[in-house]
Amino acid sequence: RIPKKGIIMKTQVLLVICIAVVPCLAFHVTSGLYQESLQDSGDIDLAQVVESNGDLKQMERKPDFDEIVQWQSYGQLIGFERDDILSQYPPILGEVGQRVRVIRYYHQEAYTEIIFSLKPWQLIAANKLIYRWVLSEKAAELDKEMGEYDPSVETGATTAACSSKFKFPYQNELPNKLTSYEKHCKCAQWAGDFNYGGGNDDCWLAVLNPARGIVISSGWINGYGWQVQMYHGSSYWTLVAHGMTDPNSFVRVGDDLLQGTFLMNRGASGGDWTCHTHLEFWKGQTSKPLDGFSCYSSVQKGGTYQSFQVYVAPPRGNP
Repeated sequence: RIPKKGIIMKTQVLLVICIAVVPCLAFHVTSGLYQESLQDSGDIDLAQVVESNGDLKQMERKPDFDEIVQWQSYGQLIGFERDDILSQYPPILGEVGQRVRVIRYYHQEAYTEIIFSLKPWQLIAANKLIYRWVLSEKAAELDKEMGEYDPSVETGATTAACSSKFKFPYQNELPNKLTSYEKHCKCAQWAGDFNYGGGNDDCWLAVLNPARGIVISSGWINGYGWQVQMYHGSSYWTLVAHGMTDPNSFVRVGDDLLQGTFLMNRGASGGDWTCHTHLEFWKGQTSKPLDGFSCYSSVQKGGTYQSFQVYVAPPRGNP
């Protein structure tokens, strides 16, 4: 199947040229074969979708894709592939083999994906994601810069001079305690929960971009609440979660952001807990420890860490 809203024109010429899926789709992007100027990826109000538990009756635009799919295994992730689009999520969303309903709205560089569990009927994601062939073009420079980079070698310096490519996602003047870490949830083998102060002292603090990268996902996922995923090159990506409000007010899928860029305000969305920031670090489909972040050679549960971040204002909005 081909995305319906003019994302790709299906022609005999293109079918002859294309040898594999990704090179083919990249060709579509670079040759400007869009049928029309499509709506911006912000035209779906995710906050409205979440507040209504996925009631789409008030949506003016009809879905481009609406089907029942089955979760499949992709390393430590689960997901599915339709219309040459691979959607992957941490396993907190369900089990391999589980059937879910997926609704999509296609846009020019990104798509909105709304997912429901069937038994019981429940909204489990309302998210915006980048097309992988668009990411392959945007990330070429990042991939070259990162090369064979290994975060664990970022050791030794624990002063303001720290120049680690990856840093903890909060402001430097507010050292955070790592309250949960290895295997503390089903979401990933390594997942850090960071707290400042006690109780809800954390609420509304800034959540910052861990490393220069491209926004590949922003929206709401059950168990994570409001979350942002960043691609940093060489298959490294991060996920920060439990934001206070929809991060699409500040950043959008496809944005190329500097390290330290404001992503959202810290909150407690996605579950029954106090405000904190959840951080996951991945290489491809494998969860990775946080050793090397902010120049700390060894990161342990219970430790308190400065981030050595330099705050950068978001490309839109007023935090």
